[in-house]
Amino acid sequence: MSLNSGFRLGRWSVYPPHGSITDGGDPIHLEPKVMGVLMALAAREGEVVTRDEFIQEVWMGRVVTDEVLSRCISLLRSALGDNPRKPLFVQTVPRVGYRLLVPVENLEAKDAAPVRQGGDRAFDETVAPLPADTPKAQQQSTGAPAPSRRTGRRYLKGLQRRNVLRIGVIYAVIGWIALEAIWAFLPELGVPGWVHKLLTTLVVIGWPVVLVSAWVAEVTPGQVRMDREVQKRQRVSRIRGRKLEFLLLGALAVGFLYLMTQRWTGVDATDEPVLPKSNIPALAVLPFVNVGDNDEDEYFSDGLTEELISALSRVKGLRIVSRTSTFAYKDQRGDVRDIGRDLGVQTLLEGSVRKSGDEIRISTRLVDADNGTQLWGDTYEGRLEDVFALQDSITSAIVIELLPKLKERGALKQVAVAPPTEDLEAYELYLRGIAQLRKRDEDPIVRSIRLFRQAIERDPGFAAAHVQLAAAYALLPYYSYELEEDMFPKAVEAIETGIAQNPAAEGGAQGVLAFIAFRRWHWVEAELSFRRALYATPNDSNLHQWYSQFLAFVGQIERSTRHAQRAKELDVLSPVVNDRLAVTYLWQDEDELARRQFELASELGLAPTANPEGRLILQLRSGEYDEARETFLLMQKLLGRDAAWIDTFLEGVRDPGTRPAATAAMDGAAKHGEISPRYLLGAWLILDETDRAMDLAFQLIREPANFDLEFLFSREAADVRTHPRFGELVRTIGIDRHWQAFGWPESCRESGDDIVCK
Repeated sequence: MSLNSGFRLGRWSVYPPHGSITDGGDPIHLEPKVMGVLMALAAREGEVVTRDEFIQEVWMGRVVTDEVLSRCISLLRSALGDNPRKPLFVQTVPRVGYRLLVPVENLEAKDAAPVRQGGDRAFDETVAPLPADTPKAQQQSTGAPAPSRRTGRRYLKGLQRRNVLRIGVIYAVIGWIALEAIWAFLPELGVPGWVHKLLTTLVVIGWPVVLVSAWVAEVTPGQVRMDREVQKRQRVSRIRGRKLEFLLLGALAVGFLYLMTQRWTGVDATDEPVLPKSNIPALAVLPFVNVGDNDEDEYFSDGLTEELISALSRVKGLRIVSRTSTFAYKDQRGDVRDIGRDLGVQTLLEGSVRKSGDEIRISTRLVDADNGTQLWGDTYEGRLEDVFALQDSITSAIVIELLPKLKERGALKQVAVAPPTEDLEAYELYLRGIAQLRKRDEDPIVRSIRLFRQAIERDPGFAAAHVQLAAAYALLPYYSYELEEDMFPKAVEAIETGIAQNPAAEGGAQGVLAFIAFRRWHWVEAELSFRRALYATPNDSNLHQWYSQFLAFVGQIERSTRHAQRAKELDVLSPVVNDRLAVTYLWQDEDELARRQFELASELGLAPTANPEGRLILQLRSGEYDEARETFLLMQKLLGRDAAWIDTFLEGVRDPGTRPAATAAMDGAAKHGEISPRYLLGAWLILDETDRAMDLAFQLIREPANFDLEFLFSREAADVRTHPRFGELVRTIGIDRHWQAFGWPESCRESGDDIVCK
């Protein structure tokens, strides 16, 4: 049975060449591919049409994603008024394809109307009639009659003769390529950000100028002639043709200007991260409980929890509490209202996982943290091979439940992620590796590296495993005697391999690349990587914490504080995050706020040996010399160095008259290696030995691990910033390139060839 001329589906009449359907009312026009999908279903009336068959018949074998086919099915159902849950026309056959449920009947000749000119010939060269009851006003435009084919050919020939279309398209393509190159490379060269948008504006303005010039002038290979010089027989002189030409040019201009405006005003991955308002919906995913028979399967329930946190974290209009804070409730559960108040969220997700062989059962419950009532709950069952589909179902259900509160468009698309691997054993090795990496100690990190390697051996295309392997390499030097110069190249190689296997992994890899660039003092590269990483995962507290420290290193203290505050919103119970926020308050001279944050970090379990420098500075500022002495003794014990100089130094701080003796004591300590260079720099500044501090700063450039750059922008380092050599120091370190590209801090500015700071 030939369906090309038209057919019936129940109450619907389908006219393929016109791309329309009608149930007796106004025609509904379908996109060509949507009509193609309907034709494929109709041709196999009552049979299941697989995805491969759709691709072969509708897309001519061209590879398309599942989302494209799903969209066509969705649009078709919408046009037919079909409910996917209770289908009357199109039925989904899970993991197989789709089936048409209604019989197909050919349209009789008496159902036809006169043939319309034009029409869509995507499916057949013959033109089927419109339905007889279609109003005449809908078959042709209101007002003046449509232009004839002859007129259309004439004005198109006129456009071709003048080269308007060719010139416009060439300019648009070249302009677009040039702007992409500008946005990619200018930041690396240290060009200020405003230059990007200025160049974009010039390209946009230039395009209509080029089109108008092509309209006015006759452009030929050998000459440019004004339009009035062209022979009348060569012109498109009819008013109607000229109006249509202007209309076409206007449409092209609007489209190009829209794309350029999006580039100028839209959010780009390299734009400065925009911190969301505090009143957006907040959700905490509590650790799923392992209720299976095997206690060793706990890594699986923990891994599932982390995967859900990661997926939901991509929703930009939703605040997701970080793993560190939520896993504080792993072995203890109290009243959900207390948990919600402690974490600062309105909604909690809790659940359990039962894994028995290849079978899994996941029970979930979404709870209102204000009153403890259940908002939604469901149970998901399947085989282990279905775990990714189950994760997607859970995250989608949560987002749908929260949609009324979300202002972000496309929230469902943001949580939809393709399965990271099809090898389930590789996935289990990956989850075990994640569990080890979270322990943040030498032996567990080494074990995680081994597990990630095993996962990659099973599936070389497992991009997420490559990224986590890179993270393990990058972190290992800070928990072992391994060196950055040995581990960082391995991390970069793992990332490059992962991205080569799956370009989609770049978003997750940017955080690791940012951290490595930061530690290498590659300031511009680090800034761009941090921005790309936060664009992809705006709810990652670790990223905000690292970015905060990076911004302090380049003197952007206020921005550093904002991102530290954001990190705390996402990970309120993290001792490291609270300590980071305390340090940023210290640089802003908010000493009491800093003190409260230091105390909170200690209460949450921060070890006394972790980052004692910030507390020491606060103690010296406050005249708490006994406490400062204890902190100094702890630092020296940690480094295995003598502490004989401490009392003399503190006396010099307390009494300026004793500073010559303190200076001599510090000279002796430095000569015998009894004080770390990073602490010696601060000691010289506190003792007002600015020249010595500056000389030492130039030496420390050669050993960045001992150079605490953010200290240069503290109250204690004010004399260094006003030193005549400070501009030279900044340029040697390379921070000025970051300032030129992304803006100068409040404390510094460019003055001619010099850098002036306060």
